[in-house]
Amino acid sequence: MGNTRLTKVLMDGGSGLNILYASTLELLEIDRLRLQGNTAPFHGIVPGKRMRPLGRIDLPLKMSGPNGVITIESTYEHAYDCDVKCIKYAEALVEAETLIANLD
Repeated sequence: MGNTRLTKVLMDGGSGLNILYASTLELLEIDRLRLQGNTAPFHGIVPGKRMRPLGRIDLPLKMSGPNGVITIESTYEHAYDCDVKCIKYAEALVEAETLIANLD
């Protein structure tokens, strides 16, 4: 990210909360002015404490692709839209399977 190569990354696909610590922002030389407003509190990261984020940021992801390095960019809104479409697709699959089962 930025001009810094991360060698260890924890990816958790089961949570809507992705945390980038302030010290990592500093290491990546990301100005806090790039953070967008989002101070909704969250729970469960530090046991027994309610935390507030500094803000929200959309960051591009660079990774190896079939023809070299590719860059993937997205926004919170795009990710949310994809999530909604995936849920609708999964619901349609379940409904189709139920209809097929009832035909038998």
